[in-house]
Amino acid sequence: MNDEYVPPDDDVVEHMWNAAHELLRAIRKVVDAAEEFVDQQQRHPRDTEHESRLHHIDIDPDAGAG
Repeated sequence: MNDEYVPPDDDVVEHMWNAAHELLRAIRKVVDAAEEFVDQQQRHPRDTEHESRLHHIDIDPDAGAG
């Protein structure tokens, strides 16, 4: 005899729980991929000419003209 609960096909709450679990699994995969990317970037030092990836972008060029 199978003791595992099998919800009816129209059980909305069960469907929402399953969707939430699928979303969490997908988010975990994204976080794991991001962590691996960061680790990979930290292992490989950048060239000195390309060292700085931070660039100032002036979004309001007329702010200081005034």
